[in-house]
Amino acid sequence: MKIAVSLLSILLFTVYTLGAQSAATNIDRYYKTSFSLYDTVKIVFIGDVMQHGVQIKRALKANHNPVQSESYDYSLTFKYVEKYFKQADLAVANMEFPIGDYPYGAYPNFKAPVSIAQQAKKSGIGLFLLANNHLGDQGGNGFAKTLSIYDTLGVPYTGAYLSEEEKNKREPMIISINNIKIGFINFTYGSNIGVAKPYTINYMDSTAVKSAISKTKAMGADIIIAMPHWGDEYKPYPSETQKKWAKMLFWHGCNAIIGTHPHVPQSAEIYRNELQNGVVDKIVFYSLGNFISNQSNPDYTQLELLVELPLLRNVLTGKVFMGMPKYEFLWCFKAGEFDTNYTAVPILEIIGKREEIKNKQQYDRMLKTYKYILSKQLIRITN
Repeated sequence: MKIAVSLLSILLFTVYTLGAQSAATNIDRYYKTSFSLYDTVKIVFIGDVMQHGVQIKRALKANHNPVQSESYDYSLTFKYVEKYFKQADLAVANMEFPIGDYPYGAYPNFKAPVSIAQQAKKSGIGLFLLANNHLGDQGGNGFAKTLSIYDTLGVPYTGAYLSEEEKNKREPMIISINNIKIGFINFTYGSNIGVAKPYTINYMDSTAVKSAISKTKAMGADIIIAMPHWGDEYKPYPSETQKKWAKMLFWHGCNAIIGTHPHVPQSAEIYRNELQNGVVDKIVFYSLGNFISNQSNPDYTQLELLVELPLLRNVLTGKVFMGMPKYEFLWCFKAGEFDTNYTAVPILEIIGKREEIKNKQQYDRMLKTYKYILSKQLIRITN
């Protein structure tokens, strides 16, 4: 009887293991299965959340005091995509500006009202990326104010800290969800305005980044996601530096790379392992582009990628792996073009609905840009 039970266990173990491998090629099966073979996590990423001066002016409510943060309405910023955030286990955004008190700043020295961060939290964003070239725009005092506000809001952040001691307490950034430990590593190529010690930003230093990966692995992360702020602005393809860094990040143990900074979507590679029935092995999205901004030149600055990354843990073997990512192209409409204020909208939801769009010329521009980017086949699956 014991032998029969053992043989049955081996058979079930084999079926479940093969099922885990083949399931990785079809994300829909993960969430439609009627029994729980896997612990699952879904992470959503968006690109650069920008706050140009005109965006702040348009967010000011009519007849309200501009000094008060609550006078600024950002309810439309995430309205048409927040369903993705709330359906996910975690949503991640690059917050590319300091926040603080009036008066607010415009390019090249950004500063936005606290209400944009409050709205991001309310809409479902649960991790802020702070390692970017604009976080120091208001100097050390603005830097400290921003981080203090985020601490008050209670939204986790990574990439920038009030001191080296604080960094050592908060890093490595590992978030455990549904028995899966995800490590996040965020760093930037530089800062337009540097901040003096004790304040610190994670920079694109190979020794420091390799050390961060090592520490994250040592702390037991099942999956490590690198989120670099890098690359050449307005270029749809990664630079040689980005490619070299991607190889290095993968070599040292990162599983996925989700980049920001170029303000346009860049190419992506999804690598599958043929020896393991097509299980997703490595993922790199070199740049997601802007999520929200006042930029419109070149056209691609209003086009953005939202990426959903599924993670799975086989409950019998404990093995953790990535599923095939999903992605949506979004279009950033300026105030009055789609709704009364700046907002990002999934393109597939409005294709064929030109008559419903307030600004027909903007719809035509969106469609032309979207079709052109699709023709370039920027996102490739490689065995």
